[in-house]
Amino acid sequence: MKKGFTLIELLAVIVILSIIMVIAVPRILDVIEKVDMESYRESVELMVRTAKIQYEAKEITNEAKQIPETGLIYEYTMNGNETVQTEESINTSGLLDFKGDKPSSGKIILTQNKKVIVTNLISKNKKWCAKKEENEKSVTVGKATELGCSIDSQELTEDKAPCELETETKDSKQVYYIDSVEDMYAFKASVNDGNNYSGKIIKLRNDLDFSSYTPSNKSKVCTDGDNSSGFTPINGFSGTFDGGAKTISNLSISGDSNVGIFGSFSGTIYGLVISNVSASGGGDRIGALIGSNSGIVKEIIAIDVSANGANYIGGVVGQNNNSVSNVIMKSGQVTSRYASVGPIISNGDASSSIIESATILGRWPNTYDDSQKNDLNYYEKVGLDTFVGGDNDTDGYYFDYENDTSNNIVIKSKQKNQIPSNIDTTFSKEGDKYLIKNEKDWKNLSALETQNKKFKLTSNLDFSTKNFYMIRNFAGTLDGGAKTISNVTIKSWGYNNVGVIDNLSGSVYGLNLNNITISGGNNVGSICGYSNGSINEISSENVNITGSNYVAGIVGYSDGSISNCLLKSGSITSTYASYREIESRNYADYLNSLVESATLTWVTQNRTTTTDLDRKGDLNYYSGKIETRIDGDINNTGYYFDTDTNRNGIYIMPAH
Repeated sequence: MKKGFTLIELLAVIVILSIIMVIAVPRILDVIEKVDMESYRESVELMVRTAKIQYEAKEITNEAKQIPETGLIYEYTMNGNETVQTEESINTSGLLDFKGDKPSSGKIILTQNKKVIVTNLISKNKKWCAKKEENEKSVTVGKATELGCSIDSQELTEDKAPCELETETKDSKQVYYIDSVEDMYAFKASVNDGNNYSGKIIKLRNDLDFSSYTPSNKSKVCTDGDNSSGFTPINGFSGTFDGGAKTISNLSISGDSNVGIFGSFSGTIYGLVISNVSASGGGDRIGALIGSNSGIVKEIIAIDVSANGANYIGGVVGQNNNSVSNVIMKSGQVTSRYASVGPIISNGDASSSIIESATILGRWPNTYDDSQKNDLNYYEKVGLDTFVGGDNDTDGYYFDYENDTSNNIVIKSKQKNQIPSNIDTTFSKEGDKYLIKNEKDWKNLSALETQNKKFKLTSNLDFSTKNFYMIRNFAGTLDGGAKTISNVTIKSWGYNNVGVIDNLSGSVYGLNLNNITISGGNNVGSICGYSNGSINEISSENVNITGSNYVAGIVGYSDGSISNCLLKSGSITSTYASYREIESRNYADYLNSLVESATLTWVTQNRTTTTDLDRKGDLNYYSGKIETRIDGDINNTGYYFDTDTNRNGIYIMPAH
């Protein structure tokens, strides 16, 4: 007679199998994920090889196009569910013909040196991102969120119940989500019926385009108007409106007074883009976003907005009675019949804000057109919360370039586009020095605390095709590695302490600079604007430095030490009197520094002088004036000046 399992034995078997599943399933999923990532890596590496092979094959048949300075760019996007190479990149660079997993967005760039750069190449499933700098041998592939890649084509959040706001509790606060135009109408109806949402959060999860809006259910309270009859203001909101870095576009609002998306507002709003939004009324306090503000408004971008009314008319906020800051007015038109009018707010200036372009019509016509727009270093100097220095107000949003090569500045969510905060996980290390291997590492350095930290450049950094990020308040040690930082442009006219580093309290040595163009106010130089630190063994070539006062080719104003600096060539232009080749107050002339060639212009006196060394390139002459190979590495930094036959001149070189 066979004996069966008892109930206890069966339960024991089930428990054991459950434990095995708990252990095994995550490991299986992890293996699947790794296989998926490696498959994408292989496809990207194939693209890299194909870009070079295709070009070399065309060279043989004399069909190859000359590679421009920006490189041959192969750019990808999505057409429905299919990956396509953009028509513009096909027309200029040709079709990159390969077989494999294609990306959903990003660029492959073949440089003039026939090396390949991979820029934010996002996989079709939006999970993986590939990157490669010009001098790197291999492609880096990882999760898009961990590599800080911007995913341009975010998938839409499904609106499961139009006209009803989904809600959940997060961090002990009630959050309501707006996923559609219908939800926006429902939100408006709720507020205008007396629900002010005090202490609660409203968050956008999708872009809202009102141009294509058709009410899905006329019986719903949310459809109190459609695109043809316009949108009436939301009045009395006192909660938090989190824009989610999303866009509200193609919306017209009309009324008498207190006209805007929000008519009267006493809450907090941030992280929002408004585009092609117009507000008009016969009365006062009219703005595209808010008519009358008693709350907090920050981190807003306004594109092609318009406001039209009698008095207290602003492009973004009509009348401001509290706080408006960190606003970028990209373009717009404001019309007022009376005196109180402004491009962002009507009564005064919005703090830490930028007006890129705007037109004022009516009684006080004016035109704004900022020639320094699209330079993030300038925006940081103005006081906007940018990638440089991190998310200063910790609300989860900041301003940054759209991508590595675009000059379009957008709002980014820190949750989706992370800012590095841990220096040990951001950089690799050699001994006690963190290594700066590429332009992305330099960008990350601009966001991190540098106090008592040591860094070293391990490759040349060329910013001709990439955005440059100024290092703020550098308090560490930067070993230049005898490498070169080149092709940097910073436009911050009117703002103080401007340079590759703005304010130096640490030390920099062993670095070459080439083709540096910088404009600022007081304290402007190529390596740094102001220094009370140590600067040693710096070579600056082809520098173009412009400022008001304390302007110089290498350091604008120094209260620290400067030695062994060589200005190879440059143009230094100052509005006022304090300007010199090396450092504006002449201190460096006594500290083993040398000028090969420079042109100095004092604008207000219409005075220009030129320095041209007749023994330039003669290392024997340089010996004793700056530390050269002839003198040896006297200060034991590992560097001195020596003749570089490849560049036909004297530069910082490793000591041998």
